[in-house]
Amino acid sequence: MAELKLELPDTLYERLQEIAAREGRSPAEFASEYLARLVGEPEISALPEEHEAAILPLEVLFGSIESGVPDLSERHDEYLGLRFLTEGREHD
Repeated sequence: MAELKLELPDTLYERLQEIAAREGRSPAEFASEYLARLVGEPEISALPEEHEAAILPLEVLFGSIESGVPDLSERHDEYLGLRFLTEGREHD
């Protein structure tokens, strides 16, 4: 098995420790299993299927909401900016 060394911000590592502890794993085991899922190697991963939504919480929402705006995914920044400008003027 190959070895990978990562440098993480303290806050990220602390969060990793918390999540791994809840799963009864070491941070290294949890990170390895998470990466295996992320890159599509489910046979390597020991994470239960039901935890996928907790790991990537927004992924389960992709495509689940009908906005009525056909180009929202391409122009979301523009729409947010226009909304911000409009709401900002209302509060002046």
